[in-house]
Amino acid sequence: MIFVRKMHPSEAREVRKLASKAFQGMEQFFISNPKEALVAEMDGKIVGGVMIKYIETAAHKVGYYDFVFTHPQYQGKGIGKALINKATEYLWEQGCTAVCAAVKDDNVGSWQLFINNGVQRVSLMETVRRLGLLTALKIYFFTPFFASNGMELYLAVKEDEVAPKSHGTGMQILLYLLANALLLLSGFRTRSNFFVFLAAVLTLLLGAIAAGYIGTLLTKEKWHYRLNSGGAFICAVIGFIGGVFPMIGNWYPPRFEKTDGFKRDMGIVALCEWIFMIIATLAGVLMQEQYTFFSAIALVGVVFLIYKAIPFYPFESYGGRRVLDWNRGLYALMTVISCVILAYQFTLN
Repeated sequence: MIFVRKMHPSEAREVRKLASKAFQGMEQFFISNPKEALVAEMDGKIVGGVMIKYIETAAHKVGYYDFVFTHPQYQGKGIGKALINKATEYLWEQGCTAVCAAVKDDNVGSWQLFINNGVQRVSLMETVRRLGLLTALKIYFFTPFFASNGMELYLAVKEDEVAPKSHGTGMQILLYLLANALLLLSGFRTRSNFFVFLAAVLTLLLGAIAAGYIGTLLTKEKWHYRLNSGGAFICAVIGFIGGVFPMIGNWYPPRFEKTDGFKRDMGIVALCEWIFMIIATLAGVLMQEQYTFFSAIALVGVVFLIYKAIPFYPFESYGGRRVLDWNRGLYALMTVISCVILAYQFTLN
């Protein structure tokens, strides 16, 4: 039986250690001893929890789910659902007018859990409409959302409904390309041949979208494309200094399944995108001496291949993690091929 209760202050260190086991990569370094949390117990043992923070303005008090986690050995037992339900009830009791969370795009199990329990994925405009500009800005900058590439915002408003983010694939693809183009414009003065560079970036992004779509046709699911709103600020900063760190857009299936088949489908789509990136980058490397555009393709493509080969946050949303979770052998092969292209490009320069 699952029992959810408020954390005792003396348990903060134990809760932090448990949360660290549930998260991978760099995320572990952002977990501190919580000041307030609810914990889930089974057989007298803490097996999960939700860390809570508050974002307050004159008009609203918003409860923020900082980290929601379950011990890896106890996943699939309904602990997450119990935590979200109890935490939401608790936050309403604390006088919150809304609750929110930022969730990684590929953490499908977590965001499906929120949606199933009434916390909807929302656009920034919907957040402003429901809570006002000041509260929306405070949520954006007082949580990791402004720098969390590949994350989406989830929101519930007490005694009201919020409009979920649209899944219109065509519009989402257009917004994805437009958002990345506008963010790159911040570095206009730091790079020669900027518009050639911009064209190369957009070509690679659009090509990856098309390759991912081909991958979706190899599965039985009806997929949609979605731009993730998180991380725009950090993407703009990197663009301002002349780099490229795109906002995340991905193909998503309609529902989450904790099965090998689900991992395979996610991996196939990401693999198709990776194969396209290898082919395009290799073409750029081989033809860069003849055309400025292909030189830009080689430069940007190599960066994208590095991002895809890093399987932990904040790079995992570029697709490499999907391939790794599905098939470690294929992931190793794609990484080796990417490294060979990188080494070859390095020797040419």
